[in-house]
Amino acid sequence: IKYMAAKCIIAVVKDNDYKIAQYSRYNATPLGQGLNILNFLNRNKYSMITFSIKINDLEWITDDDLISYSEEFGLYKEKANTIKVQQKIYKKYPQLDADSNKSILELVFLKEIRKVKNSIDFANDSLHCEWLYLINFDDWTFEIYKGFNKKKLTPNDRFYNDTEDKEYYPVKKIKSYSLYNLPTIEKFTERFSKYE
Repeated sequence: IKYMAAKCIIAVVKDNDYKIAQYSRYNATPLGQGLNILNFLNRNKYSMITFSIKINDLEWITDDDLISYSEEFGLYKEKANTIKVQQKIYKKYPQLDADSNKSILELVFLKEIRKVKNSIDFANDSLHCEWLYLINFDDWTFEIYKGFNKKKLTPNDRFYNDTEDKEYYPVKKIKSYSLYNLPTIEKFTERFSKYE
C-alpha cells in the first residue's frame, strides 16, 4: 500500500481513560493504518485480555521527558546536526516519530515502550485529523472515526464538546466492529475502499 499524506490518531481506551493516543502521518487511511490495526487485532485475538492489562502500565510522555530525550542526544548543542540527532532519538524512542511504520500497538504489546504521547486533543480538529482508530476495551469494539466533519456532534458522540458554531467539528464515528466478530480483510477493504 502506498504512502498517504493523511493524518490520524491510533487510540486505545479502557475504563473511560485513554491509554494510547498516537498521532501518525504514516499510511493513515483505512486501507493503511486501519488494515494494520485490523491485522494486529486478528493476529492477537486470543491475547486481547493480556493486551488490555499491559496498557495499564503505560504513562504519558511529559514535556520534561521530551527535553530529556533531546538533551540525551545533544539536540541543543551548538552546531548539532538536527536531522541526524532526530533520527537517533526516533530510533530509541519510535513512539515520537509520526512518520514511523512501526506499530504503536506492537511496541506496547511487546513491552518495548512504557511511555506514549497523548495526542487525543487532535481529534477535535477534523479538518486535519482525517481518521481516528479506536480500540475500545470498555465496549470491546474496534471503532473508525472520520474527519472533515461539518456537522455538530450530539452528546451521545464520543468527541462531543459543546462549542460554538464552526466549519469543522471533531471526528465522528462511522463504523464499529465487535472485537469478538471482526471483519475479514476483504470485507474491510470493500467497506472503506471508497475513501482512498
